[in-house]
Amino acid sequence: MGKLQAWTSRPIRSDATLLSGLLGGLFLQLSYSDDQSQVHVTSARALREGRLGLMFNAMFKIPMQFCIVMLGAMLFVFYQFQPNTPSSSSN
Repeated sequence: MGKLQAWTSRPIRSDATLLSGLLGGLFLQLSYSDDQSQVHVTSARALREGRLGLMFNAMFKIPMQFCIVMLGAMLFVFYQFQPNTPSSSSN
């Protein structure tokens, strides 16, 4: 159904997915510029500690974001095959 397609060859004005992602990411970064893990990395005592913090940050945050995206995709697929049944409280 094209829900997981992140990039198309259409112009950016007609590609609502890419445009909304870029605008949403921009405003998210403007409102929430850093988090606790970034503060720990920038306040490290040595360059090695900062690099190690960045690696651990990537090792945990990238799989977490992947799981969140896949959860949304699985919910979409689930509700595509879920039959439309009336609620039982209307009897």
